[in-house]
Amino acid sequence: MSVTQRPERTTYEPPPGVTFDPGSSPIQQAETAAPASWGRAKRVGFRFAFAYLVLYLFPFPLSRLPIPGNPTQYWYDASLALSLWTETHLFGLPAPVPVVPSGSGDTMAQWAAQVNWLLLALGITILWSLLDRRRTQYTRLAQWLDVYVRFGLATIMFGYGFAKIIPTQMQTPTLERLVAPWGEFSPMGVLWSFMGFSSVYQIFTGIGEALGAFLLVFRRTATLGALLLCGVLANVVLLNYTFDVPVKLYSTNLLVMAVFLAAPDAKRLIDVLVRNRTTVPRPMPPLFARRGVARAAASVTGLFVAYVMTTNTTQGLRYYRQTIGPDAPKSALYGIWDVEALTKNAVDQPPLLSDSLRLKRVVFGGLTRATFRTMSDSLERFTVKIDSAKREITLTGRFDPKLVRTMSYEKPDAQHLVLSGVIGADSIVVRLRRVDERRFLLMRRGFNWIQEQPFNR
Repeated sequence: MSVTQRPERTTYEPPPGVTFDPGSSPIQQAETAAPASWGRAKRVGFRFAFAYLVLYLFPFPLSRLPIPGNPTQYWYDASLALSLWTETHLFGLPAPVPVVPSGSGDTMAQWAAQVNWLLLALGITILWSLLDRRRTQYTRLAQWLDVYVRFGLATIMFGYGFAKIIPTQMQTPTLERLVAPWGEFSPMGVLWSFMGFSSVYQIFTGIGEALGAFLLVFRRTATLGALLLCGVLANVVLLNYTFDVPVKLYSTNLLVMAVFLAAPDAKRLIDVLVRNRTTVPRPMPPLFARRGVARAAASVTGLFVAYVMTTNTTQGLRYYRQTIGPDAPKSALYGIWDVEALTKNAVDQPPLLSDSLRLKRVVFGGLTRATFRTMSDSLERFTVKIDSAKREITLTGRFDPKLVRTMSYEKPDAQHLVLSGVIGADSIVVRLRRVDERRFLLMRRGFNWIQEQPFNR
């Protein structure tokens, strides 16, 4: 552009039918402009989004408050009952799949619940559209939905973020992992071991999640927080799908929420970042007409956010210190133990590969876990209860509670262990020697600034 040319006009142009003081600034114009009418598709889409997101997040925030009697359990019970009905009546299953605590978010009941929320949201949208045909926009209600989704998503992401900042979500590779052949790892086990090995990387990813959540708390930084979480959650969703982590439904919904929060500013962001054009700020009319009410709401919000962050921190630190941290209490039999000798009914059992029942290795990890590996590399996993007074251990099948064994133990010294007991009709005595886990390359390689050659083993 030559110096004699007139600069391009950048004055904000209002939507049709909207007027404002021509002497005001673009920011004032944007914030004081009367709400414009929405198109039919936008109105219907908003009704569906409102119904679905509220159904999905409810009973938040009640579910995060220490309310006596836990009244939110009634909602969860009703949701579960509806899910079990859906399994038999819509999915055609002969009977509902039993619901057991497993940590999975992709159970049949969860899939049924997902279908229920979608169908209920669709039904609400149809009814709402029939009863509220004359309304031209939902600007005010959209503000409150934005607030609800922002704080719902922020609360969830604070939980995930602090579970990584205090590295408890992905545990440092356990003794069982150190001696397991690579081919025995599940895809999720590969991901968990990868993330758990580097606490620094796990903390870094947690900071991204917690920072995005923190930015969502404030209206002026909410878009930045939503964009950050779009990137973070897109990576989480991809990992969950490609490593078969059973949180696919949940993480996908969280990503949808982040996209929903960022979407109103999509055109502005494209204008600035892609098209190199000027833009105007998003109108931010106050949520409350009275200043005193606004201050009270801000105080309540601040207390709630502080409560969420404090509980996440204290619970995470407690779990880390008491369960999985390096200084957490460990079993009296903790360690990797190789079988030196085994007798059955007083007869020595040589370590033959053809003897699929002979023990090769026993691993006691943490406080309550044990793994027995045979010569054929088959595994038996147990939870362990140790009676130090009687010098007995009770082994209960981790996936078969009916499998129970009781054995006596002796520790002649720190490097040796003797287990004895009756298994079936046989009297078994197992002599074991402890393996120093520090000999594993994964545990002793460490970090190196200078490497003349890649150390890829």
